[in-house]
Amino acid sequence: MPLTNPASDYRSQGPLLTSGTWLNVAPVPTGATVTFSVNSGRIHQVPFFIPRPYTIGKFWLNVTGTAAGNARLGIYNLNQETGALLTLVVQTTANIDVSSTGIKSGTCTATVLAPGFYSMASFFSSTPTITGGAPALTLPIFGYSTAAFTRTAMQYRALAFTSLPSDETGQSYTDSTSANIPLIGFTTS
Repeated sequence: MPLTNPASDYRSQGPLLTSGTWLNVAPVPTGATVTFSVNSGRIHQVPFFIPRPYTIGKFWLNVTGTAAGNARLGIYNLNQETGALLTLVVQTTANIDVSSTGIKSGTCTATVLAPGFYSMASFFSSTPTITGGAPALTLPIFGYSTAAFTRTAMQYRALAFTSLPSDETGQSYTDSTSANIPLIGFTTS
């Protein structure tokens, strides 16, 4: 159950961002990053929280080792009570080429994210090495009065590479407590 006390309401807190700010949504609690090869044909989902409305216009990732292929990045709604995956909010308008190293970005339709819980999706057609965060067991979601709303740091499912599916409601995902977490972000616009 969400908090109802305005004095401790999590929506009144959070960074105030200016246009063009790059945000990282992967949990890297110790500040340490790792590099690792991602699995092809697998959608990776990482939950995150937006404390105030943000308009996003671009996604990014850091490719540190190449593999000819593409990536798709996007954001899904989460059920605000249970954390279950729901529908696609926005995704990159085209594939992102991951056949060279460096920061890779892809544009999307400018989209306002209201305060709440979401999931960052990354989907690869090949196995590039990218920057990520070390594994974590669960992400406690602060601002909720029940321990029932915790999520593993990452979930994934296999799927032939294409655009991200528009609806993930009821799909079967595997919780990952030992895999590295893709470090994916977006820019505000």
